[in-house]
Amino acid sequence: MNNNCSNRKGEVDKIGKNMKKLKKINKGLVLTIIVLIILIIYLAGVEKQRKADRADIKVACENFLNITDKYSVLPEEIRTLTGEELENKKQEYIKELHNELEKVMIENEDAIKIQQDFAIANLNSGYQDGETRIKFEHTNIEMSSFTFDGDQVTVSINGQIETASNYMNDNNEIKEKQNSMPIAMEEITLQKVNGKWKVVYANLIYYSENSYQNSINMY
Repeated sequence: MNNNCSNRKGEVDKIGKNMKKLKKINKGLVLTIIVLIILIIYLAGVEKQRKADRADIKVACENFLNITDKYSVLPEEIRTLTGEELENKKQEYIKELHNELEKVMIENEDAIKIQQDFAIANLNSGYQDGETRIKFEHTNIEMSSFTFDGDQVTVSINGQIETASNYMNDNNEIKEKQNSMPIAMEEITLQKVNGKWKVVYANLIYYSENSYQNSINMY
């Protein structure tokens, strides 16, 4: 009789222990499920916000490209100048470029200076070897990918660059030369600052070490 009671007590204790273990497992499982649900909701919210941001990011990229295109060509009234007057107007134009970049870039003078130097180098390259650039424009722009990293995004850009230049032929006649160059995988990195997307850095097709070195001629 005593043995039976002992056996039953042991079985009850064993069941009790198993129930406690099961409760612990169930609590852990429930907590895991809750964490996963919260994570899924969070990621879905982030993805939804990123999709909503893409329109603003696209506009920010287009505004930046419009600036770099504009300041890749000297205005006609400046192109006709010479000597000191030309240099003075160039300096004013460069200041305008800097002010325009400040509007669309992060508040970092080094970052702005880098893009300014690249843009000036490209501007300078359009007025060499007897040629005068009269057009530089990104066309058929496509934002092919958006790579997000925290509050930053890198946008890959495809499209074309249309250019036109005047030159003097062997008969001393002014002729126009046009060119269309496909571009692939230009990149612009932006950061969200106070709800607005600002350019951090851009890697455009015409940026090169040689053109960067030529930029010193514009100062």
